[in-house]
Amino acid sequence: MRVFFALIMLQSIVRKPEIVHFWSRRPILSTPFFGDTMSYRRFTKIRQYLHFVDNDTYDPLTNPNPKLNKIWRVHQMLEEKFRELYTPERDITIDESLLLYKGRLGWRQYMPQKRARFGIKTFMLCESKSGYVWSTVIYTGKGTIRGKESEKLSMSTQVVKSLMEPLLDKGYCLTTDNFFTSPELAELLKTRVEEVLEV
Repeated sequence: MRVFFALIMLQSIVRKPEIVHFWSRRPILSTPFFGDTMSYRRFTKIRQYLHFVDNDTYDPLTNPNPKLNKIWRVHQMLEEKFRELYTPERDITIDESLLLYKGRLGWRQYMPQKRARFGIKTFMLCESKSGYVWSTVIYTGKGTIRGKESEKLSMSTQVVKSLMEPLLDKGYCLTTDNFFTSPELAELLKTRVEEVLEV
């Protein structure tokens, strides 16, 4: 499995239009490392049957995010590792990213200003200096952020509040673009600062 994931990561560095081209023996397309490491047939079979969830134990009423149930445990594990392995410097930023996806999905987004245009929107909290992704929220439509405290807030404020929660009151300097910036967010953060100063 480590070899399989290593090949997937390598495919983001060595770019080709089709997966089969990574195993091509034609001189103009050849990248021998892939064929020497794992056969194309084995790679495609692992990719076809890779599954992270036990469907028998899945319960949509108790699952924290039913729309992401197929990848939820993996996503949470990555989130924990991102936070555990690195402490960001003072300057952080929140922005949105679009992961190219052409399949059928109820919350697939169209963003003409992005290079991918169609895909899965993800909100990311990153360190400004290095670009290290410290936390993410995958947008799944209405109800992306769960919890009674966030129900009355706008979507952009909910995202900032959710991503910033572990870093609030620790002296971080947050930068956002105009999508997230609003009087509501400013009031929320100002109130939080006033509460901390009173204590």
